Amino acid sequence: PEVSQRRYIGPAAAASAQRPSTNRLAPLRAPAQGDLFTPKPTPLCGAHCFTNEGGTTSTLDGFGGTCAASVSALASELTSAANTACHNLTGFHACNVVQYTTGCLIDGDPNYYIDQGYATYNCYDTTC
Repeated sequence: PEVSQRRYIGPAAAASAQRPSTNRLAPLRAPAQGDLFTPKPTPLCGAHCFTNEGGTTSTLDGFGGTCAASVSALASELTSAANTACHNLTGFHACNVVQYTTGCLIDGDPNYYIDQGYATYNCYDTTC
């Protein structure tokens, strides 16, 4: 047996469905919608921070005449080591560098401080 399907569309919709458009050159416009891409897609080509590329530096030392100087020296050493490793791996700098340090300690001499630590990092790479 043949099945017939009918759909009630209401009098206003039925009237507009039967009326031809008077403006045949009117542009077709999509209904207003919210942002379709959340979060935004990343560009396909360019340098991106890849979480599957990177590593851990060796334990390094920072020395200085003050606690702040030793902390700063160690931060510079760790960042430099991560950047060098990434440059050798991908040709780009490091990203997501996280430093783990002991905090500055007096290094035998009250006017000399040391800070020790290592860093984990990822590397920028290109998708081009």
